[in-house]
Amino acid sequence: MSVMQMLSRVGVKTVRFDVGRGGKQDLTPEDLIMHIGMAEAAGRLSEIAAMFALAYYTNTYSDNTKDLIIRFLCARLFIKAKKEGMRVKSNTIKQIVNLSISNSIDSPVCPKCNGQRRVLVVLTEFNMRRAQFNHQSNHSELQDCKACNGTGYKQLSNYKKAINCDMSGGKSWTTNHEMLLAFSQQIIMDWNKEIKQALSSIHNFQ
Repeated sequence: MSVMQMLSRVGVKTVRFDVGRGGKQDLTPEDLIMHIGMAEAAGRLSEIAAMFALAYYTNTYSDNTKDLIIRFLCARLFIKAKKEGMRVKSNTIKQIVNLSISNSIDSPVCPKCNGQRRVLVVLTEFNMRRAQFNHQSNHSELQDCKACNGTGYKQLSNYKKAINCDMSGGKSWTTNHEMLLAFSQQIIMDWNKEIKQALSSIHNFQ
């Protein structure tokens, strides 16, 4: 994935730097690595979030680092499953982790919220006399997008989730599997939020 794609995934605008003779240059992978490193050193970015950014968005880390991130997420899901009293095989947990990473990085943005994770909802009330709903444009609020469950990404069907995890079909995908997938994706969303905040500190940021 290119740096520009990575920036769009974490919800930041294109970063450009003025260079000689009035031209402009896009943020390079080296620039990104430098700023991520500086943010981590300053305590604005956790080590695991920095590793995730470099391993999955800039391809500068080895497969061993990706394996470490997968094992980290598997451990978190294993603890979650144990606390919730779930009986899930370790191989299934690993497949759910791989699905959560793939869905968070490669999936297209949600068409309803356009990747913003929240939508503006106009609140209404029912008028008994007129038997109709009344609403005002100034009577609205932001709510988590139900189409993507607040992830910002287009959601897979239960059938595709099951197939990606080597299950027989949609009925094999249970609420427990969905809970673990959502838990894993939330961790990744938190990392992406850290990355966004770290990149937002760049003084040339637009």
